[in-house]
Amino acid sequence: MDLKAMTEHELLQAYRGYKKWLQTKEIRPDDYDGYFWNLIEEKSSMAPHLIRLAIVIAGMELLGEIACRWSEEKMLDKGMDITGSTE
Repeated sequence: MDLKAMTEHELLQAYRGYKKWLQTKEIRPDDYDGYFWNLIEEKSSMAPHLIRLAIVIAGMELLGEIACRWSEEKMLDKGMDITGSTE
């Protein structure tokens, strides 16, 4: 699942699924359109016996994408260069 290609709505739905998992330690394929479930499935396909690790990795990647979008938006609002220039 390409998080960068997800719409803002899809990313929010995935986050809602992640938040549900944090609160209840349960997640189903139909929770919040299944975005977080699909991300977990993708991560756990390489090592199904490490499902908890897959959930942690999926959550970290999701939060990372949200943080990237937020920081880019804030930099654009302030007129800052977001191309990665170090000068």
